[in-house]
Amino acid sequence: MKITLTINSAHSVDLNHSQATYAIADLKDDLALADLYAEAASHPSSEVRCVVATKKCLPIYALEKLANDLHLDVVREVAKNSSALKSLVLHQFHCEDFFNAAEFRFLKLLTHT
Repeated sequence: MKITLTINSAHSVDLNHSQATYAIADLKDDLALADLYAEAASHPSSEVRCVVATKKCLPIYALEKLANDLHLDVVREVAKNSSALKSLVLHQFHCEDFFNAAEFRFLKLLTHT
């Protein structure tokens, strides 16, 4: 995988891992960029994946991929991302059909910010 910076569709530069890390870190944490971040969650550089793991707008499939990453630093970044943890917990409860009224109220209390 490579990340390429294109300016005005005229000039393109392939970014090395360090440059890609800085580029991803500098981008807004915006839902409009969620697909880009989801793709970057598969980047070969753990540094890039660490930065991606800090984004709050990640889709659940990207969060799950990062939460199960082989590099501890990536998993640690997911664990420090409160938005990611809330999404993963809600998804887990939804997948296991734990949404009875009492559990749902308890979960809302835990995840309320």
